Amino acid sequence: MYSSTDLNAMIKTVECDTVQIKNPILLILSISKTEIKDYTFYFYNDKKLILMSKIDLKMLFGWLTKANDFSIKHQ
Repeated sequence: MYSSTDLNAMIKTVECDTVQIKNPILLILSISKTEIKDYTFYFYNDKKLILMSKIDLKMLFGWLTKANDFSIKHQ
């Protein structure tokens, strides 16, 4: 689970004038001396962190398209 420090850092990052990423992804790793024990991804949107396993990919790409004002083109 992310902390309030994690969320506040993401909010400050997105609000920074020199940062162009509006929907960053937070990765939290649990590691030992020899291996990765566990990992969790969170998607940032509208001052919230959303657990990636709970996100529908259509929803994710819809947010990204709208937030970044680009379209995905199929060739």
